[in-house]
Amino acid sequence: MGENSVASSQLMLQSMRLRDLRAFADTGPVEFAPLNIFIGANNAGKTTLLSAIELLFRSLRSNPSDTPLNFSEMPAFASFDAVVRRHWSRKERRPTQIKINYSLGVAEAESVDIEFICEADPGSGTSHVAEAKYKSSKQHATLRSKLDSAGARRFSGKLN
Repeated sequence: MGENSVASSQLMLQSMRLRDLRAFADTGPVEFAPLNIFIGANNAGKTTLLSAIELLFRSLRSNPSDTPLNFSEMPAFASFDAVVRRHWSRKERRPTQIKINYSLGVAEAESVDIEFICEADPGSGTSHVAEAKYKSSKQHATLRSKLDSAGARRFSGKLN
């Protein structure tokens, strides 16, 4: 086991919020306890909630310097068109971004809030993180992605 997998085993997902992801326009804050049960009608979004949680924890186990959310780990999230909210009206513009917020607690320490703003890659249509914001009571950071000359997505930003 690597360092990242040991660290992620000590994390507790405290809450999550999804915006413009599959069936959800905005879930509002979804609070979690050590044990959670999801009950709902078919096609109500239970699998989307679980997939968003799985995406976070799979990403924590991969190399976070490459990408904050590793969409390639989950084929269901690879295509932006497959994950962007589908239930928009003709009067409403189709969403061009999805936002995923997580609040994580680490053992007895303070929580860390993370917001990912995801978009479609213009060339391939795959999902990527355009901006990642990390915030605790002591510091915060904002990272933005850009394509480098070789066509690879790189993150840059600052820690405050």
